[in-house]
Amino acid sequence: MNARPIAYWTATALIGSETLAGGITDLIHGRESVVAGRPVVDVVTQLGYPVYVLRILGILKVAGAVVLFLPRLPRLKEWAYAGVTFELTGAAASHVLRGNGARDVLTCLILTAFAVASWALRPPSRTLQALPSEAASPRLAG
Repeated sequence: MNARPIAYWTATALIGSETLAGGITDLIHGRESVVAGRPVVDVVTQLGYPVYVLRILGILKVAGAVVLFLPRLPRLKEWAYAGVTFELTGAAASHVLRGNGARDVLTCLILTAFAVASWALRPPSRTLQALPSEAASPRLAG
């Protein structure tokens, strides 16, 4: 068996599952929703964000995770990978700027690495095909 598909599905399962779980946690953002041993509301407010951002992130994370697992939909997958990467690197930067510990920052960066690995290892059927060259496509009369 080829190692590439195994690595792709491992990275995709990890980042997709984490994104889905994180999205659900964000959506039910009560005190019982715990991230890294702390209630998710406490994490978000300590980082300086309003609590309502959890609903926005939750909806986008759940949608992105679903897209990562579905076949085809290459353009939406590009958006999902970009969204996951922006969310995680933004979280890492937020932790750095708030003076939080290396554990919080490294967790975000390790998850980012899984997202990048999943994106880089995805099979051709899950990639956005290159646009046709200008020479191959007719120009519009202007």
